[in-house]
Amino acid sequence: MNASLRILGLLAALLLVVSSRSLCGQDESQLAALAQAGDFTRARILIAQLIEREPREPRHRYNLACAEARLGFRELALDALETSVRLGLKDRELLLSDEDLTTLRALPRFQAIAARVPATPPPAAAPAAPAPTKAPARPAARPAAPVAAQAVVAPIPPRITPAGPEGLFFMTWFWMATGSLEQILWYFTTDGRVFDSPGGAFTPEQLERDSRRHGRRSLANKKMAVKWSDGKVTESNFEVDSSGTGFGWDGGGFSAVAKPDWSRVSGFFEGGASYSHSSGRGSSISGLTLRPDGTFTLSRSSSFRSENSTSVATAGSVDAPLEGKWKGEGYELTLTFADGRIERHVSFPTPDARDASKVGMLFFNGSMHLAKNR
Repeated sequence: MNASLRILGLLAALLLVVSSRSLCGQDESQLAALAQAGDFTRARILIAQLIEREPREPRHRYNLACAEARLGFRELALDALETSVRLGLKDRELLLSDEDLTTLRALPRFQAIAARVPATPPPAAAPAAPAPTKAPARPAARPAAPVAAQAVVAPIPPRITPAGPEGLFFMTWFWMATGSLEQILWYFTTDGRVFDSPGGAFTPEQLERDSRRHGRRSLANKKMAVKWSDGKVTESNFEVDSSGTGFGWDGGGFSAVAKPDWSRVSGFFEGGASYSHSSGRGSSISGLTLRPDGTFTLSRSSSFRSENSTSVATAGSVDAPLEGKWKGEGYELTLTFADGRIERHVSFPTPDARDASKVGMLFFNGSMHLAKNR
């Protein structure tokens, strides 16, 4: 590699690390506010992004366990708690006294996890988690492909029925093996059809054409099964969350997606995706500024680190910011760049838990972006 390019890559990666650390501090402050407001659905999304940036930090997994428990997802909470202990959580007193975990303590699996934690933690191991609650993707989430120009068709309103979920839901899933966060959309129709990663239109023909996969669901004895078009079947426990509007299934948390109101959307949003494995870790971050006058600025950066017993290699890049015009319509965000290029993405905003008149997050390009500098 050319020496100057290698130095540029190292500097870019260093800038990303410094930025990531400062953003983690900001996000933990936001997390405390979300927990205080009782918005554990959005808190778990924020925790997932903290896990992306610090995958070996036990307190993030502990916070995730607390959020999952508050939402009523006991198995997901225990999964997160077990990982936290494996990563180094050492405060058994916290496990046995934290009210966020009350619903778990009678479970044999919780007791087995707690038994592996030292009874008296060393002074340096005091927990750094926000209080009182600390409010997650199989293989790495792939960026959503730009959606072809087409008429915007609204999905049916999301709800949970005795036959199963209906409407559009946002799913987060943290894949423990690779350290990757999956953030994707699922769509459930009234006649029992299921679409994983739908495009921007919701007619049956377009759903079947644009989705990553599709099948049919059935719900019985608190288990939901999906038989996919290739004949494979996915079956898992179906748990409705404490709000009655979301659910847990197959290791993922599903949140209902409300109809977007683009008239309230403006500001700076940041998000992205990451992955890790035994010998390295990579991440990509995008920052999107949407202004009330209809103009936008989009910036992207990425970094990669690979290491073994004898060497460490890092690389990174920061793209020049791109400008243009934006428009939100239905569940699509259209970006028209200054050079005439057009991108369309499935997108929607979610309200801020502290102030419903403001936007707290924006789903864009396959991942949830957090509102910053509010």
